[in-house]
Amino acid sequence: MSFLQPWLLWGLPLIGLPILIHLMNQRRFQTIDWGAMYFLLAANRMARGFAKIRRWLILAARSLVVAGIIFAIARPLSSGWLGLAAGNRTDTTIVILDRSPSMSARDANHVATKLTTGKQQLAAAFEKLKSNHWVLIDSVTGEPTELTSAADLLSSVQGEQSGASADLPALLQTAHQYVQANQTGRTDIWICSDSRFNDWDAEGGRWGVLRDSFSQLSQAVRFYVLDFAELPAGNRSIRVKSVARRESDEGAELLLSLEVRRSADLPTESLPIELNIDGARSVVNVDLAGPVFELVDYRVPLGGNQASGWGRVSLPSDALERDNEYFFVFDREPVRRTLIVTDDVDSIAPIQLATEIPTESALELSVETISPHQLDTVSWEEIGLVVWKAALPRDTDRLRLRSFVDAEGQVIFLPPKNPTTDTCFGFQWGKWQTLPEEVAVATWRGDAGLLAHTQDGSALPVGELSVKKICSIDGEAVRLASLSNDHPHLVRIPTVRGAVYALATTTAATDSSLAMDGVVLYVAMQRALANGAARLASARQVDTGSGGHESVTWEPIVGGENGLSHQRQYHDGVYKSDSQLFAFNRSAAEDEEIILSAEQLDRCFAGLSMVRVAERAGTAESLLREVWRLFVIAMLGGLVAEAALCLPKRPTLDGALK
Repeated sequence: MSFLQPWLLWGLPLIGLPILIHLMNQRRFQTIDWGAMYFLLAANRMARGFAKIRRWLILAARSLVVAGIIFAIARPLSSGWLGLAAGNRTDTTIVILDRSPSMSARDANHVATKLTTGKQQLAAAFEKLKSNHWVLIDSVTGEPTELTSAADLLSSVQGEQSGASADLPALLQTAHQYVQANQTGRTDIWICSDSRFNDWDAEGGRWGVLRDSFSQLSQAVRFYVLDFAELPAGNRSIRVKSVARRESDEGAELLLSLEVRRSADLPTESLPIELNIDGARSVVNVDLAGPVFELVDYRVPLGGNQASGWGRVSLPSDALERDNEYFFVFDREPVRRTLIVTDDVDSIAPIQLATEIPTESALELSVETISPHQLDTVSWEEIGLVVWKAALPRDTDRLRLRSFVDAEGQVIFLPPKNPTTDTCFGFQWGKWQTLPEEVAVATWRGDAGLLAHTQDGSALPVGELSVKKICSIDGEAVRLASLSNDHPHLVRIPTVRGAVYALATTTAATDSSLAMDGVVLYVAMQRALANGAARLASARQVDTGSGGHESVTWEPIVGGENGLSHQRQYHDGVYKSDSQLFAFNRSAAEDEEIILSAEQLDRCFAGLSMVRVAERAGTAESLLREVWRLFVIAMLGGLVAEAALCLPKRPTLDGALK
């Protein structure tokens, strides 16, 4: 139990006032021995036990009345976890607001979203809580915003729904920096989220640093998690996997591949999918039986040999409307250009072959091979993929390569003949090692990346590859393939944008079977080239909130109506900037309905003061509920009991008292 006016509880010692008065009254009388009274005392001795009990009951009832008055005016709260926050005045209250698409899930009546419900509940609770400062940190801007009052939480633009995923560890790091920079006093941090695993990154290494950082603060910090983890019932989502414009003898057409996911509890159904191409609508009816349905290379004719445009696919409305539509843009395919940088031209023939043979006849590929000394002549804005088989770049060349990756370029490093101690992107080559016998690739990532399964679910023959000679890779990296001796074979170097890979061997026959078993090499190179060529296209698909986009001058074509001009990249829709078309959509992780468990949440805040409360969209109950009326009723009950115990005994017919 906790109270809005806890200082009034200092009056609880007044509960003993009736007992004190009783003891003082007893001292007012003196005992005098009188012989005639011995007979009366002996006659009343049998009833003395009940008389004592009745006196104590009367004292207890009077004490209950005093306690009821004190507790009632102290305004007790029934929600103990939130009541703890209301017990004493807080210097600073920080609200971390998850504005990700999944927070737009509505209740069973499709009235209120999780985000709206959370803001309303927090604003109502904050009206009763005391704080000197109110600060909002939302998942879009990621910056602390001072609020003049708790009610501003409902009207703040930073509290509106967005299409970008949240990064809770980064938001908590911002909160820590605010507390440390402003030297706040006692601080309460409220987190309103739906506990999607991709938003919390519970298994990431940042949580250990966060726990240590908060535990080392001199001021007291408490965490409250308002958790809307309940998944929307009967939800369906749609996503465009790929879109390509092709020309044939019959004219231009789109090859559209899309995926529909739905809740496992839904029965077999026929579902209409609406296609909207530049405002022209059509409907495709599909039969859904399992949790995932894929429509591959669905042909959509383009009238008048249309060169570019936009489109949207959508499903009927359900509890989570944010994943019921997906935008896309299309244009003529750009030339897919590969730059090979090497000081050993004879060793890269298999790579040249893998990057100059197109997967489709409509694609145009170009490969250029240069030495590291010729980088000054490169037009980086025309390149999609760089294959680097030479000593790691230094100084200016390293900066050029980093700028290329920051512009969403793709780089694949192969070890040189003579590795140096230079570093690039946080890694360096180690020493070459000749293996005593051929070692096969034992494990690899087949869910995503260069070695992912094909569209029909078939795995690439990565396990058939063998390695004879390998170079160690030193530095932080994510393994995409490993040998049976646990040596990394292919890794990805962490980057904010673009992609950097490192292959621990070469395509030479004396080093590996990559060239002999060329399927894996060809597919991996073509995938990297396709990813890099996307940055060259006039029509681009982008994850909402991926950053690095200046959207002030963008012209919204469809969607994005609620976004501010400088925040359009955080709202799903199609935008135009000069001659480029951008389609922004939620990230693929948003469609993964993986919820953070209570145990995982506890581990995130291990050693810190954290309390979680489970909520659901549309709930009308307040987080803080006063129960002073119960104590008023208890007080009245005490008065009635005291009056009943004080009633005189009724006389009997023979004049005796009962």
